[in-house]
Amino acid sequence: MPLTSSSSGAAGHHRLRAGRSVIGIRDDRAAAPMALVATISHELGHVLLIGDGRVSAHREDHEPLTDLLTVFFGLGIFGANAAFEYSRDAGYARTARLGYLTEPMFGYALARYAWLRGERNPGWAGHLDTNPRTFLKRGLRFLERVRL
Repeated sequence: MPLTSSSSGAAGHHRLRAGRSVIGIRDDRAAAPMALVATISHELGHVLLIGDGRVSAHREDHEPLTDLLTVFFGLGIFGANAAFEYSRDAGYARTARLGYLTEPMFGYALARYAWLRGERNPGWAGHLDTNPRTFLKRGLRFLERVRL
C-alpha cells in the first residue's frame, strides 16, 4: 500500500499594523515558483481589497474574492496552476491544495476573463496545466452557448 500525504492551508498572510498592510509568505507552502507567485499575488490582492478598505476582513467570502482579483489583474494562471498538485514516486503519493478556488472555479473565472477581453481562444491558455485549461475551455464553450 503506497504512502500518501496531502497538504493545504494558508501559504501567506496579510495583516494591518498601524493602518499599513504587512504580508508574509510561509516558505514551506510556497516553495515552488508557481505557488510563490500565486501566493504573493493573492496577498497583494488583500492589500488592495482589505488594506485599502474596499472590503472587510470579516466578509465571509473575502478569501475567494481575493483569488478572483488575481484573475482580474491577469495573474490567474499562477493560482490556477498551483490550486492542486499531485505527485507520485516510488510508492509515495502527495497532493497539495493552494488557494481558495478549485481548478474548476479558476477555469471558469479565466473563461470569463477571456470572454470579457474578447478572447475566444486565448493564446495564454497554453500556459495552463491540463486540468485548469480543460475547465477554461469548457467555460468558454458554455459562454458561447448562452452568450453571457
